Amino acid sequence: MHPTIDGYRGYAPTPAQATPPAQPVSAANAQPGTPAHTASAYEAWQEARQAVDVAPPHFYTAAASNAGIAREAFEAAILAELDATPPFVGPVIPGTSQLEVAAAPLLQRYEGDPAAVEIVHRATEELALLQPLSQRPEVQALLDEASAQSDAAAVMDTLSAGLDGLSEEDRRYLTTSPELATLIREQVEPWVAEPYAGKEGDALTGRESVWASNESSARLQSLTDGLPPDLAYAVIQGNLDTIANIAQLRPQYLGNPAAAGGESFGRIADAVGALGDTPEGNQLRTDIAIMFTSNGVDRGQGYPLAVALGQSVESGASPGLALEIISQLSRNGDLETAAVATEQLVSAGESIGDDISSDLETYQEMLGELGTLLQDNEGLPAEATSAAVEAWLANQDADWQADFAQLEGRLIERAGQMRELLAGVSGLPDSLTGPVDGALRDLFNSEAVLNAVNLAASRDRSFLTGPQADAMIALADPARAGAAGADTLRQIGNHAIQQEVSLIFGDLEHGNAASAAAARSQLDALGDRVAGLYGGDANAYRAAISSLDEFANLPSNASAAAVESAATRLDSALNGIEGFGTDTVAGTLLRSLGVAAGVLALNKYASQAIDDPTVRDQVATLGAAAGLGSAAIALLQRPGSVDLSAASALDDARGRLGPLGAANWGKALGVFSSVGDFAYMAEAIAEGDGLEAGLHGLAGVGTIVLSVASGPVGWVVGGTMIVASLFGQASLAEFESGQAARESSIEFLTAAGFAPDVAEVLAATGETEGFAARAVVPLILESSGFGGLPGSNGERLTPEQTMDALNAMSGDAEAIEDLQTFVNNLRLSYY
Repeated sequence: MHPTIDGYRGYAPTPAQATPPAQPVSAANAQPGTPAHTASAYEAWQEARQAVDVAPPHFYTAAASNAGIAREAFEAAILAELDATPPFVGPVIPGTSQLEVAAAPLLQRYEGDPAAVEIVHRATEELALLQPLSQRPEVQALLDEASAQSDAAAVMDTLSAGLDGLSEEDRRYLTTSPELATLIREQVEPWVAEPYAGKEGDALTGRESVWASNESSARLQSLTDGLPPDLAYAVIQGNLDTIANIAQLRPQYLGNPAAAGGESFGRIADAVGALGDTPEGNQLRTDIAIMFTSNGVDRGQGYPLAVALGQSVESGASPGLALEIISQLSRNGDLETAAVATEQLVSAGESIGDDISSDLETYQEMLGELGTLLQDNEGLPAEATSAAVEAWLANQDADWQADFAQLEGRLIERAGQMRELLAGVSGLPDSLTGPVDGALRDLFNSEAVLNAVNLAASRDRSFLTGPQADAMIALADPARAGAAGADTLRQIGNHAIQQEVSLIFGDLEHGNAASAAAARSQLDALGDRVAGLYGGDANAYRAAISSLDEFANLPSNASAAAVESAATRLDSALNGIEGFGTDTVAGTLLRSLGVAAGVLALNKYASQAIDDPTVRDQVATLGAAAGLGSAAIALLQRPGSVDLSAASALDDARGRLGPLGAANWGKALGVFSSVGDFAYMAEAIAEGDGLEAGLHGLAGVGTIVLSVASGPVGWVVGGTMIVASLFGQASLAEFESGQAARESSIEFLTAAGFAPDVAEVLAATGETEGFAARAVVPLILESSGFGGLPGSNGERLTPEQTMDALNAMSGDAEAIEDLQTFVNNLRLSYY
């Protein structure tokens, strides 16, 4: 920061300060490449930085220039030391490169200086890019394995499977290497181009090329399906000649399969969609769009082109290429075709919305029985619920499980497609979006689309971050959404806040003034971004989100007392904002995020590995300081259901921290993941007796089950909780009544660990009306918690102790009869 003149009244520079040196202090006589030389360069840089801090205004520019030279000298010393480090001999963590091993001592040496750590990482990346293939045995081995495959599909499958085993540097080298380009040119591109053999000139534009266009596009689509963006880029780049051939086909043959048999555009659009949202991928997408528009649109072909674009999206393709073509048409002055194509895309979106609505009905129906069982037995210990769910799953055939996984995957995929479509159309020129603005807003605020977005956000904890999500959220309108839709918008807002805050604090460098300022600015921007989701509460949410500034202002290596004080100040600030009290969803969400940010600040820069008990203790302390109840604290102490440490959006932050810092950082991010679980559970469980009671009541469901479950248990229970959030708890109570319902309840309780005769007493009666219909397990757990269980002598029992006490009655006819009487009375008292 440039010092002010007022800050230096009476300043008298020393002779050395009056004449700033033209270059940094020399690194003495130490040999370049040695730690001593690097240490000397670092000391010189430190002195130059300090000189900037105390320099008077008339010497500030010279001092800043001197500091820049010293920084470059330090970076050169780092490069020299890294380059001179001999190869490490011994076992290393898989996926760790020799350069990363060499950089580890440097990262540890300068761990207290974020600016120095950044220089080490940048130097490591620079050297990594200079390493030739001969020094990358893992890359060479993968290329050799891929080139030995017999067909193009096997080549790409091998490359895709092997990418995760490479270090980040090796992966970057491979996906941009001439060796990979050669492999694709020799063993992949010929197969994709084969259908066009012998075709050229005018033959590329007419009906005679429909088969070749369909076949080549299908092959390219199959090769890119499931590929990560960096590898997809290499495949698309290597097949641009074939794409150029397809682009020459008249639009009437690109789509409209019923009339002309053409399906190639949708397949190309799907393949291009694999490029993702990266700068390189976006530029390549633009280049491909230009292929379709560079020669203009022939007379009479504008409408067929617009239809082809819409049909590609309706059939499930990424709308990215269609949107870029519309942009190119607009730039070329073909506004009529661009306008028709825009309308076709919105119409395709409406059709997708109808498909989503149908899938959501099926989704709800498939989870009806399990939802009822979980609701009737909420509050059981996590392990008991998990065992019961596993047993329930075992009774579902393989087709059911496959259908459910496919259904959920399709809903999430369509939500992603809708996000890209809504954001893309809203980003087109006003002359194109004006006529469809109302339809676009109606589409996003429709019940089906909002529910699909809510589902996707619960599964993908970065779904509501980034420019596309921002543009989609900007379409929110509680008035259009109606009462139920407005509730869903609030849930989406909960997700958006949690996801963006986790990224902001994950990327924050505590102690770095510029980074802290950026974090505060991002928090302010987040308040503006999500305000439209909350209707009349928009200003309150802006103020509440800004309260998290307390944690952005913490220094690096902040003490536990300082972080606890920040949590206390957050509680005080939120108590002063209407609607953010301690027993509200909004207040608990923001307090939980503060706790997560505090845990991250305590552990991100730790010099030793942190363990789970340490994190749990930190959550308890900070949670109490922030005003959270015991149930909310318990929820945050459980591992979150989604691993945030691997989120690609946090690659830069992970890279700056080094192995130890990244490991601690990843563990601390688990608290943010738990907040994400809370975000989709909160609205459903806050009904009735309030949030804290709801958290206690559902302590055995959701996050806790997700953390102990194995196999598909987690996603089924998670899906059930999402349905509860989407449709309300009542929607899960539609399982058939009568003997079938009673038998399912007995089986569930038995699998949870109850003795059969005890399970028969506790099970649902199969009734749907009257006191007998009341689920008794939550009532017993509540009563035993206050010392009301028969035979407990007034002792307060935990859910685990309650199960043990009930099972102790098994086989005793008199005790079972007394239990039945107690159950009947409980049902009557709550009827």
